[in-house]
Amino acid sequence: MKINQQAERLKYLVNIIKCGKTGNANTLAKRVGISRTSLFELFDDFRALGLEVYYNRSSKSYCLGEDNTIEVVVPVKVMKRKELTEIEGGFHQKSLSVHFSERCSTYL
Repeated sequence: MKINQQAERLKYLVNIIKCGKTGNANTLAKRVGISRTSLFELFDDFRALGLEVYYNRSSKSYCLGEDNTIEVVVPVKVMKRKELTEIEGGFHQKSLSVHFSERCSTYL
């Protein structure tokens, strides 16, 4: 699956949880288009990040902890080098990831 598709699916999952109308695990997994096992793996990943996710039996929905919030943005954006120098005064151009990618490109 493509990275952006995964991010969109994750964003959709988070929005459903925030609305408080998820239903049980089977219903939620089917709605998001993933397996029940994958859903619980995502919840484990959320918990590893410090995000509290729990099932509320009275509302029959998964919820986030009161002190928690999560925002999912599409993780991949292709940018030209010129755009990097225009953003934040070239700050991104000096990042390690850009230097690393420049080194790799010279060896290819």
